[in-house]
Amino acid sequence: MKKLFISLILLGASANLYGADAGTVSTFAHAENLIGEGELDSAATIIDSILNIPGFETDTMYGRVMVEKSTMHYYSGNITEMARAVELARGAVDPDGDQIVNVSLWNNLAVVHNRRESPDSALACYQRALEHARRADDASWQSALECNIGALYYNLERYAVAVEYFGNAVNHAAMCDDGYTELASAQLAAEAYLKLNRTEEGSAFIHKA
Repeated sequence: MKKLFISLILLGASANLYGADAGTVSTFAHAENLIGEGELDSAATIIDSILNIPGFETDTMYGRVMVEKSTMHYYSGNITEMARAVELARGAVDPDGDQIVNVSLWNNLAVVHNRRESPDSALACYQRALEHARRADDASWQSALECNIGALYYNLERYAVAVEYFGNAVNHAAMCDDGYTELASAQLAAEAYLKLNRTEEGSAFIHKA
């Protein structure tokens, strides 16, 4: 059976950064912008310079920087380094702190497990990320996560559960005008409904796509 690998991942993070000085915060924001523009080498140089500040690993900003470093490794295709960075971030991010940082953290952990073909662990991390996205009331993140969770359930041949997540992803994507995720989720919902021989519902999502 064809496996679905979606792994929608968002640049994240308008975090509230405390502890670091204003110059470091500004420099980090510049690195985030560079990642968004695809300038990964320049961003990596800046992020490494921040991480090399003496004692920075005890700063409240450390976890946020490591989350972004793991995202950067994702975009460069280095899953081994992504895994290392996100595990360091995991021990430094406050679960009751900035919820979008927590979403990024658990999403990235899920991506690592998914790439290592550990679907149960990936699902647990995606669900944790979705909890934080709901707490943040962030429709964009919710749609991306619901699409990824749906794809995992599809791969596990649990199509009835998959269509629920794909349907929710379509709705949340429409709320934030995310046409790409809405289209991908509608197409995947149609495929899952066809697997269930529920052609009428599948056709509705085909037309929506």
